Amino acid sequence: MWAYNRMKLSVSSMSSTKWRRVCVAFLVVFIFFGYIAPWLIQQNKTSQMTTDCMTLKVEEIRKYISPTDAVILYPGKEEPDPKILPYIGNGNLGFVINHLSPHNLRLKYEVSKTVMAPYRPMLRVSVQKYSDKTLYVVNYKKGKVERIQCYFVMNTCVWLNVTSFIHRTRPSVFYEIVTLENKSPVAVILEVSRNGPFYWKGSGTSTESFRINGKEHHYSLSSGRFPAPYPNDKAHQHHIALVVAATSFSKLTEVPPESIHQTKTQSIIKYSEPFLDAQSETNILSNLVDKVEEELFSFLGMDMTEIEQEHINIWSENIWNSFLTVEPVESVADDSEEEDKHVLNMELAFATSYYLLSSVPAYFVLPSTTKHKKREMLQELQRPTSCFNGQPTLHDSALWRGLLKESELNDLLSHWMHVLYKQGCAGLLSAGTQGVNQAVMLSFLGGQFADKELSFHADPSKFEGRYYFHNVIYNTSFIDIYVDPRLSKQTVQVRLANSHTTQSSKPMKLYMCEAGCPSEPKELHSEYQTLELRWTDPSSPFLYISHSKEHLINLRRIIHINKSKRLDEIPPKVESGKSEPFHIPMFFWIAIVSMIILFHMFLIKLIYNEYCSDRPASNRIISWKGGKDGNQA
Repeated sequence: MWAYNRMKLSVSSMSSTKWRRVCVAFLVVFIFFGYIAPWLIQQNKTSQMTTDCMTLKVEEIRKYISPTDAVILYPGKEEPDPKILPYIGNGNLGFVINHLSPHNLRLKYEVSKTVMAPYRPMLRVSVQKYSDKTLYVVNYKKGKVERIQCYFVMNTCVWLNVTSFIHRTRPSVFYEIVTLENKSPVAVILEVSRNGPFYWKGSGTSTESFRINGKEHHYSLSSGRFPAPYPNDKAHQHHIALVVAATSFSKLTEVPPESIHQTKTQSIIKYSEPFLDAQSETNILSNLVDKVEEELFSFLGMDMTEIEQEHINIWSENIWNSFLTVEPVESVADDSEEEDKHVLNMELAFATSYYLLSSVPAYFVLPSTTKHKKREMLQELQRPTSCFNGQPTLHDSALWRGLLKESELNDLLSHWMHVLYKQGCAGLLSAGTQGVNQAVMLSFLGGQFADKELSFHADPSKFEGRYYFHNVIYNTSFIDIYVDPRLSKQTVQVRLANSHTTQSSKPMKLYMCEAGCPSEPKELHSEYQTLELRWTDPSSPFLYISHSKEHLINLRRIIHINKSKRLDEIPPKVESGKSEPFHIPMFFWIAIVSMIILFHMFLIKLIYNEYCSDRPASNRIISWKGGKDGNQA
């Protein structure tokens, strides 16, 4: 009763203004602690559980992939970010997959040029009313990218997977598979939309339909033109025509609890070469529309699962038939220069190779490639004329680097093609993915074809990793090379992986020898043959491979070597242009220190004689002041 009376007295004594302030403050505190604080706590808990779902998915994916097969990109990654872009392409089309910032379609024209088209083909997908954490899986060996969005629904993980790829043997086909795995006890709403035209002036989009086997198919048809990126065309008179037919889908789908829902969408994308005559635009667009609709009609009548598997098989068995693997190890060179070195890792090596392979056509598997063209490309692969005649690329940080944005990807691809073309690999580049793969492997350790040999010119003292080359092509043979510069090994191993012969020809033997060919050449077999990895002065190739044993023996007479050492016997400084440091003799430093000590001892003796000695003042040195007074007197 006393408390009630006391509170009543306090309230009655307050002014109306003060009372209102107290009520407002109480209301704010009540709303914050009653509604906002619990909501923030729940949001933080949900965000943490969603992150746990993403971590669980990452661990699941890692069980069935290796670093040479794919790379996982996700926020909060423990190991250093490899800076890899989730890119897909087939040498005709390509784009970077990013659901937060969609990218335009990348078109290739006039052999080596690219242009960004005003169209974004990627789907936007989400589960309504729930937030997500996203990860990407860039699958090198399958030529596709998976975007996995992780949700936390009713104490259960829900995963939304979007698999995207651009088909290899069907250059105009872009394919997306949306899979929602709802393990929660409640139904969720899947929302799907497409980006489509992006600031595409003058374009038009319509919805069309046709029947296949009694089933109605709807698709959107976008067509128009956009300026060609010619620097000298200030008036934008050159244009490129573009037509895109994309199958329709349900924008909102209710997915029942504990079920899996899947949606497949296809886009047929065709474009023209740059044209100048505006009057021919109508005919060009009309022809493109007819081709797009014809291909879409035939495509929808096929088994989509077989089409996807066909794409995967081409990537894993044909395009990646040859590859390079890098495993960093401790360098054998001087540690004083460690800060200036660019160490290449496995992820970066595979990512760079994947970018290059995704940006060139696979001519050998394209139905449009003639037999005559295939024979010409095969000749280039079996015996390149002069590839690679430049400096080894393994230490060039501009060629092996991480990427953060698409403009950096364009620069990287352009730089690689320019280097390979200028260093004698034009013939290999014309052979598509297989030729580019061979050119990259040859350039890595300075491999160069001559009249009767294949030699590798890189300096073994600068090797910073173990390097494995699978299926280097030499005539009709495929060679595996394994370089191990570790101090406990210091070897290069070579084996004959495969050799193709015709009925009219006999198998051609292959031989190899190390730097300088001081010993008898070894014949290659299916088992690895081992050579010692040696450094020479002046520098010479560390490995020779030839069909002629006599040629390798004769190399001893024409190779002039002053020194040949194991890697652990190399002098500390072997790089050209760098002189030995100047060392001052120890006697010089002893003399300097002795002179300093004697000088200070003499100085101390003078001071002592002047101020601390018992001699009469007349015998001491006259002070400056006394001397001045004496002069005045």
